[in-house]
Amino acid sequence: MPMTTTALASINMIASTVVSCVLGLLLLASQHDGFQSETSSSPSITPTTILGSVETVQLPPITFPLEARIDTGADLSSLDARNIREFGEKEQWVSFEVEDRHSGKRLPMTLPIVRHMEIKRHNRTNNQCRPVVRLPVALGELTFTTEFTLIDRSNLHYPVLIGRQDLQNRALVDVSLNHTQPLP
Repeated sequence: MPMTTTALASINMIASTVVSCVLGLLLLASQHDGFQSETSSSPSITPTTILGSVETVQLPPITFPLEARIDTGADLSSLDARNIREFGEKEQWVSFEVEDRHSGKRLPMTLPIVRHMEIKRHNRTNNQCRPVVRLPVALGELTFTTEFTLIDRSNLHYPVLIGRQDLQNRALVDVSLNHTQPLP
């Protein structure tokens, strides 16, 4: 019995997806420090979580979910913070507000500064020095603690950016998808 055009298109799409996933895994494994040939006994990288280009995250102690751009082009993660004020002499702290973009309510926060990070800004002559804080992240089944640079992202569509350092060895990203993970 001959196959229909729709059936052939579906088979081609599935095969293309499988090939893309395999090539992505091979590329990820080849970029991993200490990569060795197939004959070695070292374990290979096999992240099983697939993320889309946009996911919903929870950053406790922030009590509301936030939309996050999953950005493999950015090194570090970033959080939309308003009214950023640094203080302290021996120990440096930062106070800021995180806005729930759905309700407009703002949550005040105060955290210790882990370090400052100079960010090179594309198409601009001056770099930015941003405070960095540590927060836990819940993204579907993934949970980890990571560093976020604080910056006013009100002019950007997503209040959170998750960078590649936080994705490495944890997940693969399929930019054709959005919201692949259940709400945390």
